Amino acid sequence: MLFNRIKGFLKLICIKIFCLLIFFFPALAHGSHWVNPRIAVRDPMLARLQQGRMELTALEQKEIGRYGFTGLELMTYVDMNTRPGRSWDKFERVIIVTSGGQIKIFEWLWKEIYPYKDPASILTYDGIKPGDVMKKIKGIYMSPPKKKYRGILFYIYLTSMHKHLRNKEGWSWVHGLGRYRRAPTTPKEDNWLGSVLRYDDFLLRKPWEEEYKILGKNFYNGHECLVVEGKNILDPEYYLSKRVTWVEKKHFLDLHEEQFDGKGRRSLIINKLWVQIEPWKYWVISQWNCMDPLTGRRIVRHGYDWKFDREFKEGDFLPATMGKENFWRQPETHLPPVKNVADLPLEPAARLKFWKKLHEIDKNEK
Repeated sequence: MLFNRIKGFLKLICIKIFCLLIFFFPALAHGSHWVNPRIAVRDPMLARLQQGRMELTALEQKEIGRYGFTGLELMTYVDMNTRPGRSWDKFERVIIVTSGGQIKIFEWLWKEIYPYKDPASILTYDGIKPGDVMKKIKGIYMSPPKKKYRGILFYIYLTSMHKHLRNKEGWSWVHGLGRYRRAPTTPKEDNWLGSVLRYDDFLLRKPWEEEYKILGKNFYNGHECLVVEGKNILDPEYYLSKRVTWVEKKHFLDLHEEQFDGKGRRSLIINKLWVQIEPWKYWVISQWNCMDPLTGRRIVRHGYDWKFDREFKEGDFLPATMGKENFWRQPETHLPPVKNVADLPLEPAARLKFWKKLHEIDKNEK
């Protein structure tokens, strides 16, 4: 009994020492292992007040008292989890399903680096400022055969509400032609690979671009979530009227999302499967399962065989190096084959019970 008490006491001391190290040495929060975004930020007001805001709204003050967070704070923590480590590479498979049930499959090897000190520096502009590169992404096609060895390179820039800045820059390498060319500028609402996903869904959207409201609590697959409604505040003609996200409140993972088009119709449902990768403990999205309920079109994305804190160099991410790129490694694991729709996970479904309960609450309050 005494041994167990001593063991528990020492464990508590170690946890406190670790938290103090993260507080006083924030660089430890970026690279080598996952750190909870709430700890990495250190001061929650950095996440709650962004883009020059000086005070919380009455709604945000109420939400902090009721839930312990604001909507912007939650979505900022989610965003931080999408940029794990200092660098990584992974294999990815994408299955696009047409409304008629036909499938197209694409496969890549991707790598990514983050040229900043730690995730919190994005909020404080410590060593990085709007207009600077926030991350660099490089990929090479593995399939289909006609696209094999074709390269892709993106620079994603840190943007600001107060300046008109480019959000990304891209290049592609056509192996058969032996040269690279600049990729055309794609609006945020453009469909990625002609699928139901938009570039804003996984590459460009920033947390501060939306105004949030926490709708309540709801369990999703056994995880207690805070349900956050977001509405774009930058573009009056934005393609969505709102999107609603189920955020797991312990690790800040967005598990489920429902989007509504300009007419208020549910236009996209997304289920995300997050997994923690050993030994780094970083959280990553191993599966996106997305469906447009208006058309029946789907996309399923698998990310697998992740490796972190790779020894990539900035020079590896120059357009001029794309012709020298090849498959720098082979997958150590393999996904089961997909031959038809029956091999895919179940279609994502709307959280109708939650919406019904929320509607009843709204009706009673009125």
